[in-house]
Amino acid sequence: MSRLLDETKQLIKTHRLKPAHVSGQNFLICEDVLDRIVSGPDIAKEDYILEIGPGLGVLTNHLITKA
Repeated sequence: MSRLLDETKQLIKTHRLKPAHVSGQNFLICEDVLDRIVSGPDIAKEDYILEIGPGLGVLTNHLITKA
């Protein structure tokens, strides 16, 4: 299993979350996809980024390293 999948499962269990798949709620657990999302846009340290629906913070944590 991937590190992100393990962390996601642990967060869901710890906080007793119940994902609403019927509403299309999914979690980002693929490191490769996460890296492509973060490296895609030309983000500088002085940029501000607005993330809609941050979920468990996986994408947020990666974006923090860029801006």
